[in-house]
Parts: sequence; C-alpha cells; structure tokens
Amino acid sequence: MRLLAFTTGDFDLTYPSDITVPLMKDMKAQAPKAITDLNAAITKATALSATLARYNLTLTVPQPVKAIDAAPVRKATGAPKQ
Repeated sequence: MRLLAFTTGDFDLTYPSDITVPLMKDMKAQAPKAITDLNAAITKATALSATLARYNLTLTVPQPVKAIDAAPVRKATGAPKQ
C-alpha cells in the first residue's frame, strides 16, 4: 500500500522491504516522466519567485533535476579493503 501511495505521489517515503525487483523496474521506467513533472513544477516556482521578489519576499527554488542525478552511482559494499 505504501508503494502505491509513493508511486502516485501521495507519500514521499518508502522502505527497501516495500520494493520487489519487478516493482523497482516499473519505478525506474516511470522515473523520466517524474523528473519531467518535477522540472515543470520547478519552472513554475521560479516564475513565482520572481513575482514575489517584487514584494521583497524570498522563495528559494532548487535547481532543475538532471536525469543523471536521479540515480546516483553507489559504491559496492561488503568488499574487503586492502
């Protein structure tokens, strides 16, 4: 249930035990659209920030998300250090 809420955007937290391999593949397939939707919201927030600046109000807007940033490369764990 949490994964469904996470996928639909109603919930922003999930746990590793919630995700199976097929579900992870499905979520990765949906990631490009999610990134596009997020960047559209960031663009709207940037325009709103410019409007608010006229009234001396500050809205900090994050940078748009790059597709390469969406899946950071992780180092392998458990390998013996030498």
